[in-house]
Amino acid sequence: MAVISARADEQLPTINGTAYCTTTAELVDDEAFGRQCLDSEAKAEGHVRALWAETPDSVRTACVRELMLVTPSYQTLSTCMSTMVGDMWMSGELKVVPR
Repeated sequence: MAVISARADEQLPTINGTAYCTTTAELVDDEAFGRQCLDSEAKAEGHVRALWAETPDSVRTACVRELMLVTPSYQTLSTCMSTMVGDMWMSGELKVVPR
């Protein structure tokens, strides 16, 4: 079972990426997919950690809420954050994009 804890206004959520990848690999019955998933999950966690503090609260809140609707993963969180920040930048709401 995947685990997520923390509110968006607190520190980075804790997500059990190993559980996410194990469950996903079992669903598709592919061990190689599981290994690739773990690698992608580690990269996504690094991306999220690097940008979390600089990401607008509204984005963090929305993306943490989104995780409640799916099996949580850092990949999902990273994608959500990147998409929302990009949309905000394109619309002119955001003048500086987190690096």
